Amino acid sequence: MEKEVIQFASQVGFALLSLALLIALYRAFKGPRATDRVVALDLLAGICLALFTLLAVSADKSVYLNVAVCISLLAFMSTAAFARYLATRHMQNKN
Repeated sequence: MEKEVIQFASQVGFALLSLALLIALYRAFKGPRATDRVVALDLLAGICLALFTLLAVSADKSVYLNVAVCISLLAFMSTAAFARYLATRHMQNKN
């Protein structure tokens, strides 16, 4: 019984996260400003993190959690780097 509940919840989770992934991809490509695209890409990383965590639970394999940790580290570093780039560009435009 417990395995069926986990399997059903995983399937629902995968479906909802896939829908969220499509919406975030749309915003990443259609975003009117660079900051909108960065937020959408950060959201995509979070959704991928959730997908790999859900995969680890549904497949009962902890190796997917390592992938999720790597994705979260890369997402943080890329968002911080892009924020620094935008701040530098903003300061140059003021001068």
